[in-house]
Amino acid sequence: MNIYIVAHKEVDIPNVDGYTPIQVGDKEDIFSLRDNQGENISKKNQSFCELTAAYWIWKNTNDLITGLVHYRRFFVKKILKFSQSDILDEKKIKRILRKYDLIVPQPLYLFHNNVYNHYKKIYHIEDYEKCGEIIKKKYPEYYETFKEVSNSHELVACNMMITSHDIFAEYHKWLFDILFELEECTDVSDYDDYNKRLYGFISERLFTVWIKKNKQYKIKYCPVINIENQHNTKEYIFNQMRKICLKFMGN
Repeated sequence: MNIYIVAHKEVDIPNVDGYTPIQVGDKEDIFSLRDNQGENISKKNQSFCELTAAYWIWKNTNDLITGLVHYRRFFVKKILKFSQSDILDEKKIKRILRKYDLIVPQPLYLFHNNVYNHYKKIYHIEDYEKCGEIIKKKYPEYYETFKEVSNSHELVACNMMITSHDIFAEYHKWLFDILFELEECTDVSDYDDYNKRLYGFISERLFTVWIKKNKQYKIKYCPVINIENQHNTKEYIFNQMRKICLKFMGN
């Protein structure tokens, strides 16, 4: 088992069994493992974000259990009264995966916007729409789910997961087939640095689509802690309140 902690700068990494840091980006060596080794797309990191590490994991590893988390975001058993011991370690992960196929973040509930309008409000919506057309052409069996997710208020964010290597590979083969075609027809030369990260942003929506479509897999939704954030509990409670309100409103 190996869960990879994606980092682009020098940080204190929690010492948890089953995890290995992997460096992304073009800075000097911080960690011994980098996403520019072996078969890689490391040079795309500015626009693909943590997905350059995901690609590296897919192409260069064969651990029976694998996954991706961030240097500041980890799956935990609970948010309330969190301590570092609550981070899912190797023992806890294996126990969960006896019953489930994937561990993914608890959904983010968007109260004032659906997934489509939320993307439109922040990013370049034409990129999202082109992505939908690519899905319609290459994976038509996913297109209705893409529209369903676009009209929903539920988003599985962060591009984090823990699963078997086979499922990890299955998902990322599908994902990168779509993103690489989107990249070929997208001009980001006028985008600011934030919006150049579009493939990372769009992939969060695509992960939600893939989860919704592949109902044969049992999903364990786990809380995610941001170890640099002092407001995890408050944000968690607000998100649960939005979930309840949306359910009450029939969304």
